[in-house]
Amino acid sequence: MALSKKLMKRKSWYTLEDTAKRISVEAGAEVTTKDLLQLALDDELTLSVIIQWQPARKETKLDKPVIKHGLELATALEKEAKHRLDGVYDLDVNTEATQVIFTSWIIDDPEYGLNFGSWCVIDPENPNNRFHMCKYIEDEEGEFRIVDADPVPDLSRVIVKREALDAFIASLAEEAPELKIADDTKALEAMGLLAETYVKERAPDYWFGDKPKVSRIVDDMLAAKPEDVTKMSRRKLQDIVSDALKAWEAKKRA
Repeated sequence: MALSKKLMKRKSWYTLEDTAKRISVEAGAEVTTKDLLQLALDDELTLSVIIQWQPARKETKLDKPVIKHGLELATALEKEAKHRLDGVYDLDVNTEATQVIFTSWIIDDPEYGLNFGSWCVIDPENPNNRFHMCKYIEDEEGEFRIVDADPVPDLSRVIVKREALDAFIASLAEEAPELKIADDTKALEAMGLLAETYVKERAPDYWFGDKPKVSRIVDDMLAAKPEDVTKMSRRKLQDIVSDALKAWEAKKRA
């Protein structure tokens, strides 16, 4: 028996199916699970995962930054899965592995990306605690050992907490001021010029031929972004930077 709209709102968390139903009612248009995954990738909706005593490796801060691919990385992973997580944790959709798999599901293309990396979660009570999930497997000798988990969790365990859903629904009612097309284009052109100027001072791996490499620019942006700043996912930033560089190229040719 379907839950009434009033009862639905009282739940503390929702499955992806229930989340899609409630947003469909509130928005007056059909919303699917694929839409929810895309909203999560765009940093518009926070997904969480129900975890039951699953092994995990914690990402820790380093005293001194490590130089990797021209970036200063101030984190490292514990070598062993010392932690056992139990409860509800927020899913980190900004890992490359999770983004690739979710995108392949959204566009119905199983060949879109490689199956690599493990999914990660963030402790909602302490966002500085980030964990790479692991799992138990049985080897040929019948012994159990711990290895990295799959790139994404089983979707049956993925949920949306009520506060996250309420915040998203509230945002639907907020109308952002519309920029004039001319102003919007000028802003993109200016950002494209800024991006091009930035990579001119960087190493050759910031270039793809004679064009700035979007992925390298976004890597630096995410590395510099404060941890408490949200709605700036890798996918969204890549789209914005790409559009900006295209606008600047068009301006130079005009």
